[in-house]
Amino acid sequence: MRKINDNYIRTISICRKEQVKDYIDLGNNLEKDYSKKLRRRASLCLVCYYKKRGAHTNSSVRVQCQVCEEKMVFGNSDTDKICQPCANKNYLCKHCGSDVDLKGMRKNRVLTNPNTENL
Repeated sequence: MRKINDNYIRTISICRKEQVKDYIDLGNNLEKDYSKKLRRRASLCLVCYYKKRGAHTNSSVRVQCQVCEEKMVFGNSDTDKICQPCANKNYLCKHCGSDVDLKGMRKNRVLTNPNTENL
């Protein structure tokens, strides 16, 4: 068992101060949405656009779009739930699947598959 010492206390205190600053910055970004146009163009909700991504496994991961079932491949386990065309067409966050503006259900929303729309 390691005992806590002065060096540890100093180091962890600096890390926690940085975390507090990061949380304050995140709160400001979420409140002001400074990059709204870029965020919408990227088909991401507020949280997925501004949050820092954590550690993920680095292996090829295959998933299916949860709207059109198109296969998608990612370089790590931090995968999107929806392909870019379906996210754009349905105003959804491609990463988590929420409404891109966090509006919940839009009036009379019917999810459309852009791949089968003109058949």
